[in-house]
Amino acid sequence: MNKGICQCGEIGMLENGLCYKCIAKKERGMTKHTPLPWKMDSSSIPNEVSIISQWSKENDVKDSATFGDYRGSIICSMNFNDGVPTKKQAEANAQFIVTACNSYYELLEACKTFMREWENEENNENPENFVNNLYSKSIIAKICQAIAKAEGKEI
Repeated sequence: MNKGICQCGEIGMLENGLCYKCIAKKERGMTKHTPLPWKMDSSSIPNEVSIISQWSKENDVKDSATFGDYRGSIICSMNFNDGVPTKKQAEANAQFIVTACNSYYELLEACKTFMREWENEENNENPENFVNNLYSKSIIAKICQAIAKAEGKEI
């Protein structure tokens, strides 16, 4: 990996001339995922825990339905027939997926902000600048908020 400027204009560490964002886009293609936030539902369909997307005009698909007080469409579902997994395990798995997906962009942005500051030449020459800039630019607050969201805590 070398430091440089990617074709998209991102400055940072490059692999084969691409930044991590361009590598990720290339790896996953250009198809976008269903809009966030997602929610877990375990009360609408018997013996099933579902992950549902929030309804929006862009996401107005024919299988959109109401799940309790939430309107959306099913992204995936997990059965818990015969106790394998148990309902509690299926709910925990679904909630883990929902929390991870819903906090993904905040975590990514906090990490990117940290890395931009880390790669700043001025900070490399004076480590004290790096620590001071983390606090003065509220980077630490962003990181703490992203961690709290990933842990499912109120922010």
